[in-house]
Amino acid sequence: MYLKSDEFVKKATNNSAGSIFKGIRSNTLLKMKIVIPPKKIMDAFSAKVSCILSLQDKLAKESLKLKEMRDFLLPLLMNGQVKIN
Repeated sequence: MYLKSDEFVKKATNNSAGSIFKGIRSNTLLKMKIVIPPKKIMDAFSAKVSCILSLQDKLAKESLKLKEMRDFLLPLLMNGQVKIN
């Protein structure tokens, strides 16, 4: 989760290199200090958060399907090919 955080992304972006395709070198990642909690704490955190992350993933997929349906139906509605009662 830390790798997805704004703090990490900002650090990685500031340390990225390349003129055409920006990337981060493995040495840069190895030099970054990351706090890793004890396994017991990580397991407890995972147990509490796993259902939330699963729901978040499900909702993201549902949102994508709804956007696809909107993008398909909206032009038909605008052209009068579909009517809503």
